[in-house]
Amino acid sequence: MRLLEQIQQLRRANRLAQLCRQVVGRSYAPVREASEPGAASMPLAEARGYVRAKATPVLRAEIKSVMKSEAGLGAWAHDVLMEHASRHIVEIVLKDVRHVAAPPAVRRRAA
Repeated sequence: MRLLEQIQQLRRANRLAQLCRQVVGRSYAPVREASEPGAASMPLAEARGYVRAKATPVLRAEIKSVMKSEAGLGAWAHDVLMEHASRHIVEIVLKDVRHVAAPPAVRRRAA
């Protein structure tokens, strides 16, 4: 009996990871478009909060639409998805925005 419960937990965890990737993939473009102009020039901690604030409404809408089709997951899955998707999308968007906005390295020539 215990083994069966562990297998079910593992299947739910795998399904949540898959749903998280799906939500992040769908939300990436709108979040990046909304946060790119401002986050590029901010310090890292401030940019992280800015991107998270821009991502929250987009993620909520995506998670709500995904949860409608997932009858096997309870209400607890919404919070878990929100937490993980938010963390992942902030990392991805910041990495891309900072990479694009990074000034070229200045090479000084010897005299």
